[in-house]
Amino acid sequence: MACMYGLDQIARPTVTAALALRARLWVYAASPLFNGGYEEALSVTNHDGTRLFPDYDASKWVTAKNHLETLLNWVEEKGYALHKIYDEDTGNINPHESVYRLFQDFTDEILWATGVNNFRAVTLDMEPRTTPRDIASSNFGNVGLFQEGVDEFFMDNGLLITDPGSGYTEAGFSRVRNYTRMDPNEEKYDEHISNMYANREPRFYQAVTYEGRSWYQDLTTNKLGSNYRVFFSRGGGADNTSQENPRTGYMLNKFKNRSLLNQGTNIRTWGRPWILFRLGDFYLYYAEVLNEINPSDPLIIEYLDKIRERAGIPGYQELAAQGVKNIIGNQELQREAIHQERRVEMFAEGNRYFDIRRWMTADDPDSPDQQLVFTGMNMNVPAANWDSAGRFESYIDNYGPGSYYERVVIENRAWRRAMLFYPVPYNEIQKSELLVQSPLW
Repeated sequence: MACMYGLDQIARPTVTAALALRARLWVYAASPLFNGGYEEALSVTNHDGTRLFPDYDASKWVTAKNHLETLLNWVEEKGYALHKIYDEDTGNINPHESVYRLFQDFTDEILWATGVNNFRAVTLDMEPRTTPRDIASSNFGNVGLFQEGVDEFFMDNGLLITDPGSGYTEAGFSRVRNYTRMDPNEEKYDEHISNMYANREPRFYQAVTYEGRSWYQDLTTNKLGSNYRVFFSRGGGADNTSQENPRTGYMLNKFKNRSLLNQGTNIRTWGRPWILFRLGDFYLYYAEVLNEINPSDPLIIEYLDKIRERAGIPGYQELAAQGVKNIIGNQELQREAIHQERRVEMFAEGNRYFDIRRWMTADDPDSPDQQLVFTGMNMNVPAANWDSAGRFESYIDNYGPGSYYERVVIENRAWRRAMLFYPVPYNEIQKSELLVQSPLW
């Protein structure tokens, strides 16, 4: 590896971390929420009449671009790079292993990280909470994903599930390859998997635990036999008859280490980084600011496609050349593609809350980032038959309305435009007559 890692020093901020922080702050400053896009904020003033939010200033995108280029030139010189693992036989990128190992090891993609996180041991914090409660004394299994997040991931042909010709369907079932299995010589296929989970991109299989998926390794004891499969549907070991359930029919799989198992001689702890800044994040920032300055800049697609190449899906240059989908040069289409890539690439890494506010897409009920209605699978319905001892007998072929594979509303949330910012707490306002409340509060 190009960079040297002293694990006792890894959390110390460096010049790289400082350059990254500066670049991110300028991307935020140029974004609509802080750059004239929040109309109600433009009338907010200090008590002396000084405005606190500026009108739109296109030069902020240029400033963000300059700081990003300073960072990217620096990290290239120092040997940072997107983390990629190559197959020995073919020499090609192995996207499944690349995406997985990125969150297991300190790699050259990490610009700043800490060793402090909630993924560590099989019995503590996020490990048992992201493991089905009936597997190897997990007992929790309650960190769910909403259907809206699941639907964001691309198909393996690089298209959205809503794109014409994507091949996506929610009808029927298929044998689906499970790339998360521990044995590298095993091509494990899970039987009777809903087609909504078939032919999805590698990042999907790294991030999402879904109905019927087998675990990373076989168990010595469980009611399904050694070939454990996850069942969130009614009657399954991770269903909603216990308070400890994910509520949505999905669980978070990203960040988990496949070697961990609270059984036999398996390892039970794995220290891994919690990434604060990584290069892939800043490649997407760079594409974003370039698109706002000059949508014809070829670097926009080049940096988007760097991320997609590592993820194992066709880039937009390839899709355009094949006549499948062409967004090149169209500012609005490229903007949405950049947003979509961030939703997927940075999934569950702590960016979404801030992105959807700075873009102001959280305030759009027609956006994928809407904050009003969140859905999941219908966990009140069985997707398999079980005998009197609770052992698996057979699958149920139903899908669509009335089945487990029906989208049902899990949460109706309160949202109003004021929530683009937090309010300044009342007790803080009382401390100084100079403080001004956030817009619309």
